[in-house]
Amino acid sequence: MNKIKSDHFYLSCALALTAALFLVGGQQWAGTVFKGQTHWIAHFVAYAFIAIMYVKGLPRATVLLIGCLVTGIGGLHEVYEITSHGHPFEFNDFLVNSLGAFTGALLARASVGALQTILKT
Repeated sequence: MNKIKSDHFYLSCALALTAALFLVGGQQWAGTVFKGQTHWIAHFVAYAFIAIMYVKGLPRATVLLIGCLVTGIGGLHEVYEITSHGHPFEFNDFLVNSLGAFTGALLARASVGALQTILKT
């Protein structure tokens, strides 16, 4: 797969995951799937994975930009839950979403840089 097709694939995945987040996460039952610590882990991993897909799909974007984009998606999702089923805004969820977004963006960018360094030697 060439570079441009690869970028489009990852960006398509990022957009599909974002849409799925709103479609599934906007359901009233979605907040009850994971309990306790697994709730925080699910938020962290979901937003980290979304950020990784955006980094791979938008390779010229900075980590800061991707982190802010995915953090914004997390904030919009928390607000969407209020309007979709009266779920209160959970600031702790928003913080965990943000941590996952920036961690995912950093890890994706670092892994790409490390791989490029290895391939050049």
